[in-house]
Amino acid sequence: MQRKLTILLATFFVVLTAGVAAAQVTSPDGTSVLSFFGFDSEQPTKDTMADIATDTTRGSFFDSDAPIDEPVKDEPVKDETDQTPDVDVEKDEPTDEVVDKVRDVDTTPPILRITSPEDGAELDDEFVVFRGVTEPGATVYAGDWKADVDGEGHWAIKLRLNPGRNRAAFVATDQAGNKSEASITVIYVVREVRFTAHQKYEASDAEIPGNRYYGTATPGAKIFVESKYGSGSTKATESGEWAVSVQFPNAPHAEPFRVVVESSDGGRAVFEMVAFRRDVKVEFTAHQKLGTNPENWDVFWGTAEPGTKVTARSEYGGASAEVNAKGGWEMKVRFEAPAGTSFRVTISDANGHSKVFEFTNPERDVVAFTANQKYGSCSEEVPYDVFWGTGKPGSTVWVGSPYGGGTTTVSGEGHWEIRVEFAEAPAGKTFEVVIEGEGGRKVFTFTNKPV
Repeated sequence: MQRKLTILLATFFVVLTAGVAAAQVTSPDGTSVLSFFGFDSEQPTKDTMADIATDTTRGSFFDSDAPIDEPVKDEPVKDETDQTPDVDVEKDEPTDEVVDKVRDVDTTPPILRITSPEDGAELDDEFVVFRGVTEPGATVYAGDWKADVDGEGHWAIKLRLNPGRNRAAFVATDQAGNKSEASITVIYVVREVRFTAHQKYEASDAEIPGNRYYGTATPGAKIFVESKYGSGSTKATESGEWAVSVQFPNAPHAEPFRVVVESSDGGRAVFEMVAFRRDVKVEFTAHQKLGTNPENWDVFWGTAEPGTKVTARSEYGGASAEVNAKGGWEMKVRFEAPAGTSFRVTISDANGHSKVFEFTNPERDVVAFTANQKYGSCSEEVPYDVFWGTGKPGSTVWVGSPYGGGTTTVSGEGHWEIRVEFAEAPAGKTFEVVIEGEGGRKVFTFTNKPV
């Protein structure tokens, strides 16, 4: 009896892979689209084709020894003991196992929710963290950027916003390849930040003198700090804050200089800085402010080694002062001298240096004319000096020079003081300044140091 050949029906499974496109565009209403997702491919690829099914218990679907274009015929085999009539073999029906596999295929898209920020939220930060939840094991993308997803499906990603409306779109893909999409629109409101600048210290006695400058400016604005002895730069942060430390390694000892701070958004500020060098020895100096005073006191000031003490002594009184870290000192000394008395005042430091001055407590109705100069030079943009002294109460004191002058009136106690600017003085120029009052005249020199 012959048996008919049972032909196995092979099923081809074609898996279509989905393509994803991501881009950043601007919609007609002006909304920035941070990302969007697009097309599905309609053509299967070689790698996604299922294998052809074969039944090894019944032989291969093709016989490798026969030409492909000619069918292979089975020779009838006669079974002497089998008297059963020939019966056509029916095609195989799907087994329960195959049906169960079909039922097990996951076609449900994963959940995808955006929990923050809220849709339509107005934000004032350029960079924003978006958060949400998805199916555990799924991946979440915003364009080409992958979010961080934990084991429970919580995800987060930091995105940069454009000024105005922004549409943030996300795609979640589970382990079976199913996808879900979600998006929200947020509005980035750029804050207007006013330019400000501050200097932390007025002076520095560090081994390498320096200072710190800080303030506010438009986010992203460039900040420049410039001086003759050092400079620096930085950029304002997303919140509009900036700070920069600048060193002045070549700054001279105890000479004020200008530091200019400018920003690319038009801001500008000017500061004065002083460096007190540790490697510079401070010489002892002493000065007297008045010399005569019917109120029986005088002021002395100068320089000495920082941390030491300077002392004033006389037969009618004395005082002492600590030298500060900058090397400067000043003290007011009161005397018990009788009216009409003149006497010596000795100023000395801890290292044995000293200087002698004379002080007069005049008769109450007679005040001698005196004049003193405070600086003698200046490197300010508008150079100036201060002059003071004594004179007859109510009288006038004149200050004159080729580049500036002024007048003042002696007070009822017999004191006078005046600040004089020399705005027209050429840089580097040294010239005479004449002081005249009732009963006296004195000449000083002044130098306009280059800025």
